[in-house]
Amino acid sequence: MKRCSGTILLLLFFFTAQAQTFKGGALLGINASQVDGDNLAGYDKVGLNGGFFADLPLPSKFSVSMELLYSQKGSSGHFIAGSTNSYLLRLGYAEVPFLLNYHDKPKINFGTGVSISRLVSYKEYRDGIQINQSQPGTFRSNELAWVANGNYVISDHFIFNLRFSYSIFRVGQSSTSRYRNEAMFNNVITARIGFIL
Repeated sequence: MKRCSGTILLLLFFFTAQAQTFKGGALLGINASQVDGDNLAGYDKVGLNGGFFADLPLPSKFSVSMELLYSQKGSSGHFIAGSTNSYLLRLGYAEVPFLLNYHDKPKINFGTGVSISRLVSYKEYRDGIQINQSQPGTFRSNELAWVANGNYVISDHFIFNLRFSYSIFRVGQSSTSRYRNEAMFNNVITARIGFIL
């Protein structure tokens, strides 16, 4: 992870040196997430999404961007509707998205790409009691996700960002007795405010 962070910083410095129109800043917002494959439905798990971004313009209305984020994902709910049987899964990721963006209008741009994530924290609760404390069960340490992105430019220094991301490969297997070993995928909608330096 340290080597990856160093590479990211070097790329940021390179972009800064190579392009006067290079843009960068900070992002802060929320994730509404669910985990497909856990027999729970709905974007009921709310978490933090925040970090830094860099954007390098290319010819013909395109740009490439990279981010360094902390992103909280997971799921929350009841396996049987109306029951007191509760479940909560908290997944914390260090995330690095890479996107190709198209600037359709001065105030609107769209992008798509992939995000590489590393699982840095894990907590699982059933009926309010934490389980699997010693290790993250069958959840994988790394995630590769597809990302679709949209930005609205509020002013010279602020943007509103809306994003959808979905795991390309499974991130784990269900640990519930009824749905054991079913593949699980992170399914996340993100809303953020960005500050451009």
